[in-house]
Amino acid sequence: MVSTDRKALTKVRDLAATLDEHERERVHYFTAEEMFAFLGEMDAHAAAKEETVMGYKVKVRYQPLGEKDQQLRKQSIFGVMARSLKRLGGKKVE
Repeated sequence: MVSTDRKALTKVRDLAATLDEHERERVHYFTAEEMFAFLGEMDAHAAAKEETVMGYKVKVRYQPLGEKDQQLRKQSIFGVMARSLKRLGGKKVE
């Protein structure tokens, strides 16, 4: 969940505490700035990975996004967030 309201994020955190551990690992709640930091960490983590496939060790390397692609990703995410906020029309979400 991404929200500008810290209280809403706190409610999600409290609700997530009732989930079992496996489900709780899949729930994330961020402000917009925290979300971009999280996405950056995920990109860095996925940049190089070693897996075992059919008994062979395989190293996988991903090309990091260029500056232009990062900007496009941010603009796309901001667009989705802006449309969501506009659709809510200032209604308080509980």
